Amino acid sequence: MNTDIHEPTVVYINEELNYPHGADITVTPADSLIWNSTSSNYYEFTTTTATKNGTNITILITAKKLAWYTRAGNWVKTKVFFWIN
Repeated sequence: MNTDIHEPTVVYINEELNYPHGADITVTPADSLIWNSTSSNYYEFTTTTATKNGTNITILITAKKLAWYTRAGNWVKTKVFFWIN
């Protein structure tokens, strides 16, 4: 991390394709960045006052998963709908 740069780091993710149920974002070290979503698919990451110059920071973005019972209900809906029509 170069703390002399005051512009945010912008990350693009294709939410519709890769994160249809939302995304979980984890930053390590935890207090090094704050983030917000400025618009669909775009996330801005900005350093905090706790961030030291030269710090290695990891941003992990993972897809949220539906609970098993929601996935099972969706599967049943598609199968029942198929047989009714």
